[in-house]
Amino acid sequence: MKGILVFIGALALAGKVAAASWETTSMRTPNGGLVQIGMSSGEVLKELGQPKHSRTSKRSKKNETWTYRGKDGLYSITFSGGRVARIVVTPDRD
Repeated sequence: MKGILVFIGALALAGKVAAASWETTSMRTPNGGLVQIGMSSGEVLKELGQPKHSRTSKRSKKNETWTYRGKDGLYSITFSGGRVARIVVTPDRD
């Protein structure tokens, strides 16, 4: 019985860790458009407008991250050389 409780506890903990954030290859915009890996910063601005937050990497001025609120939470779009290189979703509830 104790082994089953430990297993259930481990599953619950794994679910919480997995729900922390995730990486995706695209983001649906409020107008039905799509932002995806490889798009230029100009294309993203056209689809989503100005970001809620933005920051430039201290290590490389070519890397910048813009944050938008999306359907699933906060979307952090990282640019490298002016192109979308990574999209990370962090759940956020108002």
